[in-house]
Amino acid sequence: MRRNFWVVALCVLGNFAWSQKLVYCERFEAMVNFLKVNHLQPKPIDENLSKYLFDGLLTDLDPNRSLLSKTDYEELSGYRTQLHTSLLKKDCYFTELVWNIYVSALNRKLLYFKNIDASLLRTEGSETLRFSTEPFEFDVTVEDLPKLWNKRIKYIALDEVARLSKNKDSLAPFVEELAAAKRSEIVAREVCRIENILNKQGELNEEIAETLLNLIGSYFDPHTNYFNASEAKSFMSGLATANKSFGLMLELDEKEQLIVVGILPGSSAAKVPGIQPGDIIRKIRLPRNGFEYDTACSNMDQLANIIYGEEEEEVTFEIEKQDQRREKVTLTKNLVPSVENTLTVFVSETSPKVAYIKVSSFYSDFDGSNRGLTADFLEALLKCENEKVKGLIIDLSGNGGGSVDEAHRLSSLFIEGPVAYSSDRNGQINYYQDLIPFYKPDYPIAIITDGTSASASEFFSSAMQDYGKAIVCGTASCGKATMQFITPIDKRSNSDLCKVTARSFFRPTGETIQKQGVIPDIELPTLYNNVITREANFETALNIPKVKVQKPSGLRKFRKLKSLKKKSLARVMASPYFAEIRRVNPLIEKLASGENKEIPLKFQAIYEQVHSIDELYSEVLALDKLTTGIKFKNLGVDAAKVQGDPFTAELNKMALDEINGNFRLAEVYRILKDYLGK
Repeated sequence: MRRNFWVVALCVLGNFAWSQKLVYCERFEAMVNFLKVNHLQPKPIDENLSKYLFDGLLTDLDPNRSLLSKTDYEELSGYRTQLHTSLLKKDCYFTELVWNIYVSALNRKLLYFKNIDASLLRTEGSETLRFSTEPFEFDVTVEDLPKLWNKRIKYIALDEVARLSKNKDSLAPFVEELAAAKRSEIVAREVCRIENILNKQGELNEEIAETLLNLIGSYFDPHTNYFNASEAKSFMSGLATANKSFGLMLELDEKEQLIVVGILPGSSAAKVPGIQPGDIIRKIRLPRNGFEYDTACSNMDQLANIIYGEEEEEVTFEIEKQDQRREKVTLTKNLVPSVENTLTVFVSETSPKVAYIKVSSFYSDFDGSNRGLTADFLEALLKCENEKVKGLIIDLSGNGGGSVDEAHRLSSLFIEGPVAYSSDRNGQINYYQDLIPFYKPDYPIAIITDGTSASASEFFSSAMQDYGKAIVCGTASCGKATMQFITPIDKRSNSDLCKVTARSFFRPTGETIQKQGVIPDIELPTLYNNVITREANFETALNIPKVKVQKPSGLRKFRKLKSLKKKSLARVMASPYFAEIRRVNPLIEKLASGENKEIPLKFQAIYEQVHSIDELYSEVLALDKLTTGIKFKNLGVDAAKVQGDPFTAELNKMALDEINGNFRLAEVYRILKDYLGK
C-alpha cells in the first residue's frame, strides 16, 4: 500500500469529489465483481471486508496514530462495519469524508509546528514515550495531540544525537545543544513534508481509491493486488533481463536521508566522478519541466517513481559530500543489465569439480530478448559439462519466484514425467508435463533454499526433491503455492488492472507447499531465519488442501540421504560458524519481536536503547571474517569475457567474494563430495 495521500485544496473539495464519485464506486464494484468471478477462493462481501478496508486505510493514513484524533476516528467509525454496503451502493461519501478529515488533521498539525514553542521541547521532567508491538488505538484527543507531537520530537532528537557516537561520554556535555539543533531540523522537515502534501492538487481521492482497491485485493489473499497501468508495466519490467537506470543504488538511513550505497558499473552514474557511495541526495531536479524536490520532505514513492520509473530520462541530483560540500550532477538513464535477472555461474577450485549456479529470479523474455532463465541455464550447464563437472549446486536462496512457466521448463531439463499440478477455483486439475525429453543430466545436484525462496522457486525445488533429482539443503522455503495473472478488472478500461490469484500449484505427489514451504532434506542454520516473513505470517494467506492425483512413477528419495545427513550434521555441530548462528539467531528473534515498553525521554535511556544492539551487530559482522576453506572461480570459457567488460568484472568480483565466504554453500559442496565418495 502507499503511504502518500496527496491532498486537493479545500476550496475545490466538494465539486471535485462529487464529479469523481461515480467513477470511484464503479471501480470498487468492478474490482469486487472481478474477484468474485476470477479469484481462486472468493470470499463473502460482508462486514469482515469493511473492517479490513477501514482499518487498513486508516493505518495507511496514520500508521503511528499521531495525526488523527479520537474525534476524527469516531466521525469515521460508523463505516467500519458498513463500508462494503456503501461502496457497492455507489455511495462514495466515505472517501470524501476521509479526505476532509485528513486535510483538516494535516492543517492542524502544520499550524502547530509552524508556531511551536521551543521551550516546550526541552527534555526535562519525567516524561516517557510508549512503544508497542501492536497498533495503538485512535484515543488521543485534539487537545492532547500537541503533547504527543512534542514527545515524539524530543525522542527523535535524542535518538539522532545518540547515534552520533558510540562514546556516550563524548556526547554528554553537549547533549542539550545538539538536541536543540536536531529539534529544529525535525520541525522544519515535518513542516516541509506537510506543505508538500497540501500543495498537491487533485490527487488525494485517487490515492484513497487506489489504496482501497488494493486493500480489496489483499483481503482476498496477500498476492492479489490492484495495479494502475504504470504499476503493471513496472511489475512486468521487473522480470526482464535489462532495465533503464541511472545506476544509483539508494537507501534511507536512520535519519531518513537518501544515501547512495552503490553504483552500477556501466551506468550513467558510474561515468560521473562527482557521485560516490556515501553521498546524500539532497535535491532532485527535473530538467524537462524545472520541478525540484527536496528529498528531506518529499514523498519517497514519488521520488522512487522519478528515479526508477520510465518517464524521466534525465535528472539533476544535488548531492552532499561527506565533508558537507554540495555538488550537482546530471545523469541520463541507459539500459543496464538486471543483476536480479541474470545467472551467476562458477566452478569449484578443488576436487571434485562442482558447478555453482545462482538463480536470483525465474525471469522470462517479457522484454522480447528471447533469453529467459531456462535458455540461459541450459547454456550454462553445457559450459559446465565441457569442464567435466561432477556435480551441480543450484542456489535459490533469496529467489522470490517469477515466471512459473520458466520453473516448468527448467524442471523439464531434469525430470521425466509430470513436473507438477495446478488447480483452479473449480478444482480443474492441470498437468505440467515434462517438456524437454532430450536432455537429462545424471550427476548429483543440490539445491539451496531459505525462507525467501518462494513461488516458482518452490515449484522447481519441490519437483526436484520428489523425484530425487536433487537434495534440498538450507531452511524451509516461503510456502507460497499460488499463481497470479494480470488483467483489466473491467473490459471497458485498461487503466485499472488486477494481479489476481487464480490457481494453486502442487507437488508431483499432489501435496501442497502452501504455508509450510519446501522442507529441506538437510537443514543448515541460516542467519535471520526466524525473523523472515513467510506465507504463513500473512493474515489473509490462503489455506490450500492437497489434491488427489495418480502419483507418477519415478518418485524417490535422493540416494544416500541418511548417510549424507548424518555426516553433514556432525560437521555443522562442530563448526564455529554454525554454532555462532545458533547462538545469535534467538537474540535477533527477540530483538525483532520487540516489546511493549515506556522509554523515559532522557538521553541516558535513549542512548542505551539505540546502542543495545551494538554488541550483537559486531558479533554478526565478525562472522564475515571466518573462512570456509572452499573456493570457487570462473569457468575457463568465461574468464576472458569477464575481464573484458568493467560492469561484468565488478559484478563478478562481488559475486565471488560473497560465495567464497558462504558457509552454507561450502557445506553443500562437502555434502556432494560425500555423495561422490571423494
